[in-house]
Amino acid sequence: MDNPPSKNVRLVLEYDGTRYHGFQRQAGLATIEEELLTGMERILQQKVKIGYAGRTDAGVHARWQVINFHTTRDIDPHRFRWALNCVLPQDIVVKRAEIVASDFDARKNAREREYRYYILNRPYPSAFNQRCLLVTRTLDIEGMKEACGYLEGTHEFTSFCKLEGEGTDTVRSMYRCECRTEEDFVILIFRANSFLRHMVRSMVGTIMEVGLGKMAPTGVREILESRDRSRAGATAEARGLFLWDVRY
Repeated sequence: MDNPPSKNVRLVLEYDGTRYHGFQRQAGLATIEEELLTGMERILQQKVKIGYAGRTDAGVHARWQVINFHTTRDIDPHRFRWALNCVLPQDIVVKRAEIVASDFDARKNAREREYRYYILNRPYPSAFNQRCLLVTRTLDIEGMKEACGYLEGTHEFTSFCKLEGEGTDTVRSMYRCECRTEEDFVILIFRANSFLRHMVRSMVGTIMEVGLGKMAPTGVREILESRDRSRAGATAEARGLFLWDVRY
């Protein structure tokens, strides 16, 4: 008897990463991938392997994470989305589900990824928004905007990442690096072809140095050109970071 044809299913997720040790499955730890696989295999009654657009770190959130998996089950995407949302914890939600071309790969086919970092810049915290960094000192927004400009373009980002081994390619194309304000929030927006480990949070920590008056905006350009991680600011906390969008 012939095996049933395999379907390639794409899901769009959002999640609150606060209580998870990142996206990728790790033995004995709560992760987004572990919760997904447990729920999916319960519904499909078969083992699955998923690909994902971005490997978010511990505590990082997502508004638009894209995954794909192959299954031989005859599923209706909308019913599958409903069923999976019923078994997933409330802090992980499937927003979309669809059958896609067999060669679609959530990671390899992604052209651009966008991350946003939220800073609450006022003297007191928010009872309703814990997914942001509270900074009580008034930030130099114009200085932060200038600093962001130096990060746009194609550069070596060695100064803003945790290297994962010798020979790591650290060249990335930053299509958008912007600082903007919405009410009491300062939002840092980063859009690139891809990101290195801790790259966004390292850039945030350095731009924050400018905002706090500890560094001139041109210092960001000098750090970038130095290719020396020790000269950059501290890695910002995960709580304010969101994987915001993935474009194909």
